[in-house]
Amino acid sequence: RERWVQLADVVTSLPDGELDVLVLHVWEGLSYEEVAIAVDVPIGTVRSRLNRARRRLRELERSSGEQPHDHDPGRIDLRGSDR
Repeated sequence: RERWVQLADVVTSLPDGELDVLVLHVWEGLSYEEVAIAVDVPIGTVRSRLNRARRRLRELERSSGEQPHDHDPGRIDLRGSDR
C-alpha cells in the first residue's frame, strides 16, 4: 500500500507536460505520434517528456530498494512484492 501512495505522489507531482504525455501513452495506449498530435507538440518533445517522467519513476523504484529491470529500463513494476 505504501508503494502505491509513493507512486501516486510521484505521478501527481509531475509537471503538467510530463503527466499529460505519460497518461496518454501509458494509460490510454496512444503512440508517440498520437500523443504529439493530442498535445500539439513535436514528437521529440513527447519523447523527452516521457524520458523525464520515467526517470522520476525509476528514482522512486531505486529509493524503494527494487532492482532495475533488465528487460526494459523504463518499465516500473507496479505489482509490488506482496503478489
